[in-house]
Amino acid sequence: MLENNFILVLLFYCVLTFVISYFSLSITTKHHGYIYTLSRPNHKSSSYHKPLLRGVGIIYILPLITVMFLNKNLFTLQEFSLLASSMILGYVDDKRELSQKLKLVCLIIIFLIFNSADIFLGIKDVSWMIINIVLFIFFVLFFNQIDGINGLSALTFITFISLIFFFTNYTIMAAPLFISITVPVLVYLNFNMRLKTVLQGDAGSYFIGAFSYLIISRYESYTEIVYSIFFLAPLLLDVSLTSISRVWYGKKLLEGHRDNIYQQLTVKYKRHSYVTFSIVTLQLVFSIFVILSNKYFIIHNSILFNILLSLILVFFWYKLHSKFNIKNI
Repeated sequence: MLENNFILVLLFYCVLTFVISYFSLSITTKHHGYIYTLSRPNHKSSSYHKPLLRGVGIIYILPLITVMFLNKNLFTLQEFSLLASSMILGYVDDKRELSQKLKLVCLIIIFLIFNSADIFLGIKDVSWMIINIVLFIFFVLFFNQIDGINGLSALTFITFISLIFFFTNYTIMAAPLFISITVPVLVYLNFNMRLKTVLQGDAGSYFIGAFSYLIISRYESYTEIVYSIFFLAPLLLDVSLTSISRVWYGKKLLEGHRDNIYQQLTVKYKRHSYVTFSIVTLQLVFSIFVILSNKYFIIHNSILFNILLSLILVFFWYKLHSKFNIKNI
């Protein structure tokens, strides 16, 4: 009986978050004049597209607020404030196109504002602050960086969060919280990949990046965080190699570009969805090996095995980078 009631509650959350997400997105896109901005095709887009409504990621927070009202134990006020502030910064960037340095400074300030009390009260130490600032900025900028082709950032996020949700047996993320964040992203993907009318923008990528940080920060050990980061290895290694290549060839690291392999594949095949689903499939396969190694190997052997897998992936990406010759892009 209790199990049936639990399923009914989850179905209620699914329907509720879907209705809120779908209608808020439908209504705001019809009256977008003061809410969203029109994107312009540029060198970060990988291939030409018509102007799309940018910044619709602000709707992600609406179902979460509703579910939090019904279940107050999902997020603390501190966590929600960090999440909302990150989203607002991304939304302002969608509107005003802030400089990379200014956004980096703002992210650091946001983190310090909502965590300074713990530092001053001695609840957290300085080493925790440094490590967590790095993790927070890493997740926000990572999901922002891979938002160059339709659906890639959003689908990578859903895959990442789903892996954590099932890998940890729902211990660090309750089912209602998981539903309240995945359903609106799936609704967005319908408008983005199928209808091709909207972009989540920096509002969306900053939101899912901050959410990812908040979830992994609930782990009790840094070893568990490392395992979670392995779930992002395929794209993370691509972005890392691209950054190293840009520095090597004297290109500006913070400048917008289309040098990543996933972007170059999109240019070559002219199909965002083909590349997106291929990358996400690779992410899933890689993550399955990570989970199996954690289950059947002792901790040190498991990490060594995952590093070996990553090195194989690095070689694969390196060969692709050599083929596209980033120097001439």
